[in-house]
Amino acid sequence: MYHRKMAYGSIENGLIRTTIISIVVVVLSLTFIFGFWGDLFPFSKVAEFLTNINSKLLDAVEIILLILTYAFALIFVAMIREWMREVAGWIEVIGLGVIVVILAGVLFSWIHALITFVGCALLVTYLYFVQKEE
Repeated sequence: MYHRKMAYGSIENGLIRTTIISIVVVVLSLTFIFGFWGDLFPFSKVAEFLTNINSKLLDAVEIILLILTYAFALIFVAMIREWMREVAGWIEVIGLGVIVVILAGVLFSWIHALITFVGCALLVTYLYFVQKEE
């Protein structure tokens, strides 16, 4: 009985740790996204550096940050649902995707939104097919 309690406690700690890591990654990604969009001081220097390397590199970094935001927001929601002993459904998956794609379109361009949509769809497809049948 003591062994079971320890195993459950470690699962609980893993959920909390994963949730915190997900929140931190989402906040950092959104900070960079809004920093690039708003042309804020430290981010404007990074944007200038990336643009000097390649004119499309900044766009690629913005899209990667948007997809990372989606992925880790999805992990965050899944961990919360797991903690509540439920399973995250398609409403959360699609809802978060719509929010991130709208964010990409409003802040950057429709090209960013389209590529972000494709990246999020590929991520969801990957996650769907790697799940075990239970």
